[in-house]
Amino acid sequence: MRFYLMPAVGDGLSQETIRRAKYVDGDLLRAGWTLAPYLAMDYGLEPVFLVATTLSGSDHTLLAGQADVTSVPANLDATVTAGALTTVQNALEALNLPAQWVTTAHTYRQVVGVVIRVSLLAQRFHGKGFGRLFDGGVTLSTTIGSLPQQKLNNLNTAAQSLGFDTSGVTGGMTIRQALKLLGDQWTPAILFGGELF
Repeated sequence: MRFYLMPAVGDGLSQETIRRAKYVDGDLLRAGWTLAPYLAMDYGLEPVFLVATTLSGSDHTLLAGQADVTSVPANLDATVTAGALTTVQNALEALNLPAQWVTTAHTYRQVVGVVIRVSLLAQRFHGKGFGRLFDGGVTLSTTIGSLPQQKLNNLNTAAQSLGFDTSGVTGGMTIRQALKLLGDQWTPAILFGGELF
């Protein structure tokens, strides 16, 4: 099982435009593409999916070679190397996934675990009818105190509906820091793609 971050396509407004991970449609990659069974998790309404699937070596190479795909190394228990650290951080941050916390002491399993947990929080934010967190100029560097009051209320409501303690989220904290702090409050192990995170 390998993990990939890839763009979302479709607006979800009709059967023909169902919102999904881009490369789960064979014709979006190449004629004759046959994707193995997969699991996909969206990042709320943000335009990215985490996909878990098992591919042949050549299909993995083809998928991982797409400019808009980030492939996670097969060995999830390997630590992020010094040479890969900036690449990992930049790839995640470009998708509005907090990553400045990642160091060479962390494994890829820990990195994917945070992606999953933050995605689950974003899904709750969307599921509560609050739309996207990252719209209207909001970035990972936006401070909690500078969020529009309604968006801040919505984030608190979403987090608290999951049983999270939001008292540690302060006005001077960035969205990046707040998402990591809240995502870390998931206590049970999460099973995704046959792996525990």
